[in-house]
Amino acid sequence: GLYADGMYELSEKQARVFIQKYPDEKITPDVCVILLNSMLKQRKYGDVINSADRFIKRYPQKRSDFYRIKGDAQVKLGLFKEAIRTYSRLKGDDAYTKIGDAYYAMGDYKKAMEYFGKVKDDYAILSTGWCYYKLGDYENAYKTFSQVKDKKYTEEAEYMKGKCLLKIGRKDAEDTLLNFIKKYPETPYRGRIYLSLGEYFESKGNIDRAKNYYKKLLRLRPPFNHIGLTYLGILYYNEGKLDSAYAYLEKVPVTSQYFGNALYYMGLVKIKKGEKLDGITVLQQVIEDYPGLRDYAAFRIGEVFEGMGKTEDAIRYYLDVKGKERVKALLRAGDILMKTNPDSGLSIYRKALETGKDRDLALLKIGVALFKMKKYRDCVNHLNANIKKLRSPVYKARAYLLLGDASLKLKDYKNAVKYYNIAVSTKIKEVVPYGLEGLGWAYTGLKDYARAFKVLDRLQKEYPEFRGKGSLYLTLGDVAFAMGDYKRAEKSYKRVKGRQEPEAMFRLGKLYMNTGKYRKAAEVFLNLRKKYSVFEKSDLALYLASLSLRKAGDIYSSIAQVKSLIKSPIDKELKRKGTLLLADNYFDIAEYDSAIHYYEKNLDLYTKPDNGMLPAIKGILYSLKKKGRNLEDKGNDYIRRFKGTGIDDRVKFILGEILLNEGDYKRAEKYLKDSTAPEAQLLLADVYLKTGRDNEGLKILKTLQNTPSVSKEASLKLLSYYMDRKMYKEALPIAEKMGDEGVEYRVKALIGLKRFPDALKLAEGLKGCKGALYRGLSLLGLDDESGVAHIDSATTCDETAPEAIYEKSLYLYKKGKVKGIETELVKVRYLYPESEYYSPSMILLAKVFLKQGKKQEAVKVLEDVIKRKDKYEKEARSLLNNIH
Repeated sequence: GLYADGMYELSEKQARVFIQKYPDEKITPDVCVILLNSMLKQRKYGDVINSADRFIKRYPQKRSDFYRIKGDAQVKLGLFKEAIRTYSRLKGDDAYTKIGDAYYAMGDYKKAMEYFGKVKDDYAILSTGWCYYKLGDYENAYKTFSQVKDKKYTEEAEYMKGKCLLKIGRKDAEDTLLNFIKKYPETPYRGRIYLSLGEYFESKGNIDRAKNYYKKLLRLRPPFNHIGLTYLGILYYNEGKLDSAYAYLEKVPVTSQYFGNALYYMGLVKIKKGEKLDGITVLQQVIEDYPGLRDYAAFRIGEVFEGMGKTEDAIRYYLDVKGKERVKALLRAGDILMKTNPDSGLSIYRKALETGKDRDLALLKIGVALFKMKKYRDCVNHLNANIKKLRSPVYKARAYLLLGDASLKLKDYKNAVKYYNIAVSTKIKEVVPYGLEGLGWAYTGLKDYARAFKVLDRLQKEYPEFRGKGSLYLTLGDVAFAMGDYKRAEKSYKRVKGRQEPEAMFRLGKLYMNTGKYRKAAEVFLNLRKKYSVFEKSDLALYLASLSLRKAGDIYSSIAQVKSLIKSPIDKELKRKGTLLLADNYFDIAEYDSAIHYYEKNLDLYTKPDNGMLPAIKGILYSLKKKGRNLEDKGNDYIRRFKGTGIDDRVKFILGEILLNEGDYKRAEKYLKDSTAPEAQLLLADVYLKTGRDNEGLKILKTLQNTPSVSKEASLKLLSYYMDRKMYKEALPIAEKMGDEGVEYRVKALIGLKRFPDALKLAEGLKGCKGALYRGLSLLGLDDESGVAHIDSATTCDETAPEAIYEKSLYLYKKGKVKGIETELVKVRYLYPESEYYSPSMILLAKVFLKQGKKQEAVKVLEDVIKRKDKYEKEARSLLNNIH
């Protein structure tokens, strides 16, 4: 019942009670399945895995269900290998399908096909088609999708057949996809089809047909209409039709994910039209607001300044470029500098070459100078033109090595491989190891990790003492980690040996920490500490081990490790971190005396007032609060002790914060008033608002809107105040000033002002459940009952479910459609008791009960509302009095 109705939290609670009360009943194993599925729906994946393991042992007759659910949870956590082992416990087609899904999720499409091939149903066939498609084998993908017959999958299969034809370049691809739309007029793939066809014809140079398909996107909902506007703007820009380009680009909403691209090209349009300074201003906004485009914008600004003769500005922007454009930008910056400040060394080398003496060394040194000046292309050209003139085999080998290095800097990895191989083939001992190292770098650039590791194995075997530029395994690990390839990073760090092994172990531990594998992190750090006790980061490793254990929930082990750390002779900064961590651990296990002891030890490590003392002071005051002791006396001691240092101000803030949370507004006000910290003033506004002095509270918040460190928080509090009181006219300007962060409030304010068309237009740009909720409310405001479907989809998210249920129920109640409302509102009662929509939902539920003649039930829920003593108490009492 509860699970089928989507009430997963309530389903979980009742299942737990049943299992605990009736562990040996015949249906208990089935209840266990319901419990696991309820937790899975709530994304409690770790709990699912742990519970499944217990149930497998206790109720082996249901182990297939338990293994299946456990595997699903492991896949959700990205534990693919573990999931595959779990699914392997299943039997027959179920096992093969699940294992295939797991391999597909981890990107091993060949392995996935191997398992899907063992199953004969259409889901397996569809999945196999997807595997071929991901592997770029479009012919076989098309054939496989053609075999799908089950109606559940035929629409998707037919769509993918059209995509395959497009990838293959078949002439009938376009007709196939258009016929697909005719066959399935409501298909969700319409936008993707138009986009794919537009991109296809654009790649073929057929711009007019590309435009036609991009224009079709304009009739669709976001994001496809925004994509269409952006792509059309870019096409017209490339054609030099600047006015048309700008007309499309400026229509992309600011809230759209494609606005950054549109803004970038709007800047380029202005530059092409000769409005250079305006164009630069636009591109500077791109740099500030859109990190993914900052490098392209910075490079373009550099070009404009260079063309205007403002070389210093040009260099500044070129040097600010990172990513793909970096080499090109650096070369442009180098070109500018060469015109005004050529490297004196280069002049000397050229002069040496003219004398005719030591030509080999002079030629090589010119190449080195060009390389150091980052003129990598000139370096390659110079060496290629002169390498045959070199008589010395050693200099020739070094020249090929330098050619490899220069090619590497240019990211011309294929040529880098060629030059390094020639250097290695010379067999000159002082060159070969550097050549092998360079090959490793080049293969890394090509992402051919297998060859990179093979080369490095040879380097390590043949030249065990070689140090070069550092361990490439270490570098490969860093590269893989930066790319999000954590398995490759882990493998690379583990392969580092020799003097850099401790550094690799340290980075491996940090990798585990960053990916949430805290127990593994602790194990690595502790092994590092044991194996390399004199390593410069050994003490830090022990601290990180303690921190990892804490994050893993093993507080007692964390305490043991950090105690051993602070007893050893370590630097003062690490001792401060250690004592603070130890104190926090004791606080978390409610040993407040021990917590206070170590917080005070932390303070003793400071010889003069420092902001670093604040966490310990805060910990002491909170510990005293937990012990029921008078924290004000201690707080006032700190205020007197640190008077005039700035710390006294922060202590007042901390005291005010604690007292405010306790509901002691009068004493909280005293400390917050005395503190000049903007955060304290923010809390003081809360005190005023909670004690009926609204004008004073609002005055503070309006002032703080102009204080950068708390402006956002002040604006949000003002918004909350006005929205709670339905003062939508006052709320709307504040929300508008907040830009993207204020969009949701703008929509809610517009709905409150009954400006439903404006609200709906703005809500179209919102994603997820909130977008669905506000679109639904806007449509209902326009008396369009299609809004109910939007609101229904918002009930799937905990964040929006209470409001969605209440608003939908209220709308139906006003329409006289009472049937079914009771069931919806009960969900708020049991699943969301802490929601701000609890009380209004219960009042509405009472009204429904009264319409149904259920007076006792109505009285009960109204009494619940009254007990909460919130702003709905008065309304609940009034309704209750009417009943009596």
